[in-house]
Amino acid sequence: MRTFISIDVSGELKDKVFDAIKRLEKTGASVKWVEKDNLHITLKFLGEVQEKDINGSVKAVSSALKGFREFEMEFEGTGTFPGGADPRVVWVGAKAGAQKAKDLALIIDAALSKIGFKKEDREFRSHLTIGRVRDRKNLSSLNTELEKMKNENFGKTMIDKVNIMKSTLSPKGPAYEVIRSIVLE
Repeated sequence: MRTFISIDVSGELKDKVFDAIKRLEKTGASVKWVEKDNLHITLKFLGEVQEKDINGSVKAVSSALKGFREFEMEFEGTGTFPGGADPRVVWVGAKAGAQKAKDLALIIDAALSKIGFKKEDREFRSHLTIGRVRDRKNLSSLNTELEKMKNENFGKTMIDKVNIMKSTLSPKGPAYEVIRSIVLE
């Protein structure tokens, strides 16, 4: 099954981010926008994992996160990866708590690399992916609107658990299901 590890954000934060997505949709840019219920921070993408191997992953992550405390995150600003003329991902950035989320990602990456998962080669950046750019249609309008939102504050949320997720792809978009949650103490 296709799996990833993530942290969820509050419904209130999702509402505010989704309002921003609605404004960005009006630019007419060719972007596949993330559905409100699917907004999350991906800590590590695992890819295809056999069901029999999930328990080992859960054990490794649970053990690695012992003693990691809950924390608050604040989200502010928008942008793209990569920045510039050919973006692929549209995001809302994390401000306060971004380093804690990065620490979580690094701990999880190290624990999973010990049991055979490939270690990440890109630096982790705390963000909510809100859209994936399909083509260059109306990119200048999108960039203009993103520039207007670059200092917009979307609010705060408590991070109190890490989720191991199953992702099922369909023509309507991905459907996510929590396989297991690991509570931060």
